[in-house]
Amino acid sequence: MLSIDSKLDYALMREICLTGHSRVPVYEEVDIPVNSSGRIERVKKIIGILLVKHVGIYLDLCRTLILSDLLVSSP
Repeated sequence: MLSIDSKLDYALMREICLTGHSRVPVYEEVDIPVNSSGRIERVKKIIGILLVKHVGIYLDLCRTLILSDLLVSSP
């Protein structure tokens, strides 16, 4: 899984491509109330899927991108 705030540099994009998976879940950390006592818990909410074939396009650019700048399809 990748955070929506991940910086996609060449090393991370290469690692993603080498996993062999065609899709990678993208999450955002959100605070949710756990019970009526007001306790808050931080959880990872899946907000989309990164298609690895789209990542391959950026491998040749040799620049760092923020994942949120890419198009992410909703689940």
